[in-house]
Amino acid sequence: MCSFLDVTESRAAVARLRRRDETVTMTMNDAPIGIALVSLDGRYEFVNPAMCRLLGRSAEELRKLTYRDVTHPERAEADIEAERRLRDGGVENVQTTKRYMRPDGSVVTALVSVTVLRDHDGRPMRFVTQAVDISERLRIEEELHRRVGQQSVVAQLGQHALEGVESSRLLD
Repeated sequence: MCSFLDVTESRAAVARLRRRDETVTMTMNDAPIGIALVSLDGRYEFVNPAMCRLLGRSAEELRKLTYRDVTHPERAEADIEAERRLRDGGVENVQTTKRYMRPDGSVVTALVSVTVLRDHDGRPMRFVTQAVDISERLRIEEELHRRVGQQSVVAQLGQHALEGVESSRLLD
């Protein structure tokens, strides 16, 4: 007696899963924004190339660090509180402006969104961080504010000069 088992559907399911995994991997790796998977103890488990560029470190370096190691010290307390609220379910995600320290000592400012991934029972498994470098935008905004301030001073001086001319005409 001989029996056969048709594995066509199983092979098709495995192929679909493989394609889905490849799509997710390509999406993460090719994303123009920084993406990181962070363990509950703060260690980087995965970082995409954009996150490596933003932080000025290789993926290998980052996997040896926690997010606290690269965060500007002034941000520590706020991060601890945000992490607690995410874990406890008080909020689903947090979005903030955050400064990171690069190994060369420079500071990069990013718009950061963090959410927590939960298992089927609702227990936190890891954090997902997305970050966009906004340093250049902030530099341009500061320059614009500076120039607007200078123009305001020039306009006021011009107004005072005109008022001075009008006053001297009255005296003539």
